[in-house]
Amino acid sequence: MRMTDEIKKLIGTLNPIPIATCDCEADEERKSSVNLIFVTFLKVYDDETLLIANNKFYKTMRNLNKNPNVSIALYNPDNNRSFQLKGKASVYLEGEIFEETVQWVQSGRPNINPQAAVLVHIEKIYSKAKRLVEQNGELTFVRGII
Repeated sequence: MRMTDEIKKLIGTLNPIPIATCDCEADEERKSSVNLIFVTFLKVYDDETLLIANNKFYKTMRNLNKNPNVSIALYNPDNNRSFQLKGKASVYLEGEIFEETVQWVQSGRPNINPQAAVLVHIEKIYSKAKRLVEQNGELTFVRGII
């Protein structure tokens, strides 16, 4: 799903940003739970993808290795708009994407050594109970689509 310009701009202004993953460990009732963290290194990679630097993920990384689903919450206090982005993560421990991530992080914080790069391909976007869809080449929010 292609992100709107508003969403891409908002991501560039927020820090930290909350992301949620599904906890891969079942509780005593055999139900999974959500793990929610704040990330400080998250940026738009392309129109449909976000890049997250794994600097200190523990549960999150373990979760992503078993379940790639990610949910990201955004809030713009200037216009009281909020968005939920849902997607699937791919983890990179080496290679070009990982090296790009290391350079990006260390350009601002040379003392941090990322452990992995995480690309999140956005599949669904919601705002106020409406889902973002593409219709005739245009992005629009529609109520009633899950």
